Amino acid sequence: MTEAPGDRPDPLQGWVDDDLADRLAGAERVDIDRTAADLAVAEWASVAWTDRAGADPTGVVRVTVAGKSAVEPLVGAVVDRGRGWLLLRSPTGDVVVSTQAVLGIQGLPRRVAEEGSASLRSRGIGAPLRGLSARGLPVTVLRVDGTLLQGSVRSVGADALDLLEHPPDRTPRLEDPVVTLPFAVLATVSAEG
Repeated sequence: MTEAPGDRPDPLQGWVDDDLADRLAGAERVDIDRTAADLAVAEWASVAWTDRAGADPTGVVRVTVAGKSAVEPLVGAVVDRGRGWLLLRSPTGDVVVSTQAVLGIQGLPRRVAEEGSASLRSRGIGAPLRGLSARGLPVTVLRVDGTLLQGSVRSVGADALDLLEHPPDRTPRLEDPVVTLPFAVLATVSAEG
């Protein structure tokens, strides 16, 4: 029995089918890659820089803050953070940094810090300031306008701290002036030790 010319398989048909299958698979890979890239961009867009701070407590960051010369960044490791603040451990001591005063930060990792509990993350800047107050160490306050004040944290309220002004090398006296500093004016509060 002979086949009619129209009944014979086309020798090119298998090649065309393979080529179309390869093109379809390639297009699917491109779509998957494009979707993955779009998802990565969307996910990264939801990450705040403060979410990355503290992801590597052994890593060193350089923080430039308002009120301080850009040639003198703070250098240290972010060891704690909360709502509106970072605690930087520097070679000279601990520094509470208001995130509102941060002009730039170098050395943040690309990954996000572990979340910890919601209550720890929601602690306002008063929490680390109360810690400094409890330690009784002399502090240096840098206001966002560049003014430096020295003394001891006498008390910390809901939106301000009371600073008993005195030289850091002398114990506080009753006659030392007390200045109330709203949190909004704080760039950094540093304690040695």
